[in-house]
Amino acid sequence: MNRTRIPGEAFIACAAVLLAVLSGCAPPERVANDPLCLAVLEALPKSYGGGRSCEAVPEGVVIGSRDEARHIVPLLTRANAIYRRYLGGTPARVAYLIGSEMPEGARDAAKHRDAVIINWPSMRGQRETFAKAMRKEVDNNFSHAPQNVRDEMLNKMMAGFQNQISSNGVPSPFEAGTIQHELGHLWFASTYVSEGSQDTQELARSGNQYGTSAPDWLDEASAIVLETDYLTNVRRKRVADTVGSGNDELIPSLLELTSMTHPVLSVDRELIPMHEGSNISIGVNIRPDRKISGDARDSGWFYAMVRAFVDFLIDNSGDPLVLKSIASELAKGASLSDWLASSPHREDFGGSVDEMDRMWRAWLRSYREYN
Repeated sequence: MNRTRIPGEAFIACAAVLLAVLSGCAPPERVANDPLCLAVLEALPKSYGGGRSCEAVPEGVVIGSRDEARHIVPLLTRANAIYRRYLGGTPARVAYLIGSEMPEGARDAAKHRDAVIINWPSMRGQRETFAKAMRKEVDNNFSHAPQNVRDEMLNKMMAGFQNQISSNGVPSPFEAGTIQHELGHLWFASTYVSEGSQDTQELARSGNQYGTSAPDWLDEASAIVLETDYLTNVRRKRVADTVGSGNDELIPSLLELTSMTHPVLSVDRELIPMHEGSNISIGVNIRPDRKISGDARDSGWFYAMVRAFVDFLIDNSGDPLVLKSIASELAKGASLSDWLASSPHREDFGGSVDEMDRMWRAWLRSYREYN
């Protein structure tokens, strides 16, 4: 009877995996032989609490627990392909670090490898992460309110996130779209913003702009266009509902939309870092009993209008790279009017900004939800 001989090293590795499964532990960590993987891992302090497996693809690396990393890699690949389709070029490789902190050494290591880095909290501890951040903001902003009132405010805010929080290491449809959205912000900042510009968080917290030095609509367009079908459908449904309301005040002019400040900077909202040292923030309504600015023009409305404007640009030009064309000109200090004057798509938009505005409003009023 012939028997297949298993090399000793392979036998030990198989036994380790089997033992991990039987004991309920995670499988052994795996590190891809990728220079970016090795450089970032080497820069992590011994006290770093995140996983140390590293999955690598041409678009970048994901460092964290092995089971979570494998769910993030496809999002990175997909987002990269969408970015190239709508904004062109080859985005920088990404070091995606799953964990509760962003060690400065890891940031430097990624930069030295011509990569950008993003850190994201583990999907296994999300509820605790959000609750802790929100509790801090509620206590800071309403320190004189009774404890039971602050507890009620926190519970209302957490209730709004219940269907958006991932579980068991698998990103929810909302989070998958949000991750791709944030990758868009990261790539856009590294591509279109000059080396000497302010940090994204510094700009946002200054109250002047939400993201980079680009107009807020363009900052969001570069991220919204990368979202998953789930979030895209949410945006387009909001557009359809807005148009269907018959309230013309909710249909912005072209000038208004392209010059307005992101509603997340409203006094009724706070930017909350996902965790200490994070370069990603979430906008949280710290007054859940009030609408932003007292009307329906909240950040959800703004995202929906930007999504609609991107659809309008592509529909009328027939060019999926029209956003790249606009971004390139605006990065040089040009205006939308300057772009239109020199664009091969000038006639697609009526030849002037005034005519483009008329077309935009007409297109929006006749909007039908995309299937």
